[in-house]
Amino acid sequence: MPTFTKAAIKATFISLLNKKPLNKITVKEIVEECGINRNSFYYHFDDIPSLLEEILVEEADRFVATETDNNTSVYESLISVIDYAFSNKSVIQHIYNSANRTTFDVYLNRICTHAIKSYFDKLEITKNIFKFGYKRPKSDRVQSPINVQSFVMQVRSQA
Repeated sequence: MPTFTKAAIKATFISLLNKKPLNKITVKEIVEECGINRNSFYYHFDDIPSLLEEILVEEADRFVATETDNNTSVYESLISVIDYAFSNKSVIQHIYNSANRTTFDVYLNRICTHAIKSYFDKLEITKNIFKFGYKRPKSDRVQSPINVQSFVMQVRSQA
């Protein structure tokens, strides 16, 4: 029964997140939708941010395990990430525009890093690059967040 309750809490939370911003979702709302009491929620999660973090970890792991390993190029891997983002657009926007944006950024970075790394691992280029201690100069590192929409448009136009 606890596994079912935990899954119901997650599903309800995602359903609410599709409809409204993260900061507008309350534990009271989640438990009323699930038909459980508050103690059941707090048995599984400390608070809404811990619920969000667990969902992000599970989704990142699931995506990395399935989607990116099936692709044959960096382009295909990144398109998989972008397609996943578009299919979950409202949830991602609500998380991205919340106070929990940094948590989301960590898991998005993890997925993108894995997508690119898995491609290079297939080509065995990574071993040679890191074997010689290549490090990107600090001036090449991105200091500000990228505009995701313009990135997507650039990738799509090159297809």
